[in-house]
Amino acid sequence: MVRYNQSVFTLALKNLWQERVKFILSIGGVSFAIVLMVVLLGVYEGFKGQFVINITKNPAHAFVVQEGIRDFFHGVSIIPEETGNKIKNIDGILEAIPMVGVRAIIDLNDKKWDLLLFSFVNDSTLGAPWNVVEGTDQLSENEMVVDQRFMNNNNLTLGDKLNANGQEFTIAGIAKDASSILTSFAFIRLEDAQRLSKLGNAAGFYSIRVTDATKLDDIIATIENETEGLNAFSKQEFIDNNMAEIEEGYLPIVSAMVVIAFIVGVAIIPDFCRFLGLGVKFPFTTV
Repeated sequence: MVRYNQSVFTLALKNLWQERVKFILSIGGVSFAIVLMVVLLGVYEGFKGQFVINITKNPAHAFVVQEGIRDFFHGVSIIPEETGNKIKNIDGILEAIPMVGVRAIIDLNDKKWDLLLFSFVNDSTLGAPWNVVEGTDQLSENEMVVDQRFMNNNNLTLGDKLNANGQEFTIAGIAKDASSILTSFAFIRLEDAQRLSKLGNAAGFYSIRVTDATKLDDIIATIENETEGLNAFSKQEFIDNNMAEIEEGYLPIVSAMVVIAFIVGVAIIPDFCRFLGLGVKFPFTTV
């Protein structure tokens, strides 16, 4: 057995020396297939986290939306102010902050940029910008906090003006990591977002913080029972609902690319072993 192993090893070394270029190409092909699979899966996991970062960074315990709406992407949620006031008066609710999301097209340097605007109120952390590294997050009328990456990509500085859907805003703050792979975020006052979206005093959804998180399920049930036309979800449920969008839309694409990379690796490895002179059998091939 020892002699056999030594002879195989000697043959492999001889083949490597005589066919160095082919050996390098074989190694490169196998490595590429493996790295491609790892990179694709890593990108997908990172993409998932960034996709819902505006929810995960929100310290809310629950979210309330219009009945029939389960996430940010399927349909438009509108909650009248009177209904919102009923939510605020439910026992066990510490904060119920109305929020509005507005997609804005920004004209900069002869290009159109997509920016997702989220509203917040100055005296609450629910939905407020996170990790503000420059400027302030206490906004006045027609001011905004903008994602740092968006600022850098467009050579913007504090005090610059941005025209969002016909309304001019002044950049008052810069937030780090306030973006997803698909778009960058900006944060504006609730009143400004309501004006841009033409919602009047209505909101798109409510961020809820409760006094006792152990009673969250009961409070969610009370919200749905004592108000008309609303759905309430715990924070994790709302994250899962929004994650379903990326899993339905993007996971099949990533999975197909991983399978292709795996097939490339399977196709290359038998030839690589044959080249080394190893008598290894693989499915769908003969050595």
